[in-house]
Amino acid sequence: MKKSVFWITSFFVGAIILAGSCEKKDTYTVYQAKGHVITQLGQCAGESILIEVDDPVGIGLPGAVEAPGIKDSLIMYENGIRVPYFSKTNVVIPDKFINLYIDDGTWLHFEYRELFEGEDGLFLPEPPPICPTNIIPPSGNKYIITRIIDIN
Repeated sequence: MKKSVFWITSFFVGAIILAGSCEKKDTYTVYQAKGHVITQLGQCAGESILIEVDDPVGIGLPGAVEAPGIKDSLIMYENGIRVPYFSKTNVVIPDKFINLYIDDGTWLHFEYRELFEGEDGLFLPEPPPICPTNIIPPSGNKYIITRIIDIN
């Protein structure tokens, strides 16, 4: 009887230890897209890069962005997405592109994924800036770029 109690107890203790040591890994689906940088948004509009996606169609939102205080600077777009600054995420950039400056109009072929819970904070400046006016970020679905495939 003592042996059976010992083995049953040992089994349950072992199962608990194994279950506790199994770490759930974040899994996500990676998609590919191509598009060009519309603009890099500053602190008051949320720290992100606004991209007009050419392919696939329908992942972004239509909208417009204007540089504050600059007349006739309105840019309209149909399929815009917002991604956090590359320095805030672990974007894989091939060595041949590592020293390139990504400016407005830069064409990108990239892999992206949807945001995990709690990653919305990547779009917020740290520390929070003091903005002279209430600036609302332009519309665009939020994603995370995981890898740059090509830049032009």
